[in-house]
Amino acid sequence: MGIRNNLSTHADEFNHDFSLTEFNHDFSLILNHPLQLIYLRQFRGLRCLNLAGNPLCNDEHYESFVVAHIPPLRFLDYQRVAQETKDAAVVRCVMLV
Repeated sequence: MGIRNNLSTHADEFNHDFSLTEFNHDFSLILNHPLQLIYLRQFRGLRCLNLAGNPLCNDEHYESFVVAHIPPLRFLDYQRVAQETKDAAVVRCVMLV
């Protein structure tokens, strides 16, 4: 699913297709809080997530939070997610809690 350059402020406004594997929501207005991404965990097949250009990406823990909370993710913001990144993200998110 691709949505870009819009005034959306929440990731949960668009799709309820639980077979979603790719979610492109770049250059939108997703609010600056990683907890909004918890909604995306229900898409068990999500492999590619693109939120580049959203205010949310400026959060210092953005990448770690996303990678730790959406385990099947293979690509984030046009970049392949390495296993080392996933492992470090899980450790970092546990430490933040």
